Amino acid sequence: MRDLVGCVGCLFYIILAIFSIGLIMFSFIEMSL
Repeated sequence: MRDLVGCVGCLFYIILAIFSIGLIMFSFIEMSL
């Protein structure tokens, strides 16, 4: 059960990282335009 919780937490952090990278790229493109 503990492994499942760890996996969910890991997945959450991966999604958060992808979202933040996407947000940074989006703001960078907005500034360059």
